[in-house]
Amino acid sequence: MENLDFLLQAMREDPKGVDHFAAPAKWIEETRKNVPDRSNNDIIKHEKEIVQTLKRINEWMQGHPEDYR
Repeated sequence: MENLDFLLQAMREDPKGVDHFAAPAKWIEETRKNVPDRSNNDIIKHEKEIVQTLKRINEWMQGHPEDYR
């Protein structure tokens, strides 16, 4: 979840604006909504969803190499 929080913050601060990252930002927000409790039990319970979100963002970024940092 910390990685997703970091990515969302970076998208918000990017000069292109968060609208450029509309799809990945939406995925992060959905995952954050589904994992409101950051306790270990909830993270473990939602691990598959968290990892899937990270993979989707990675795939999106590979299609946007100018944004991949």
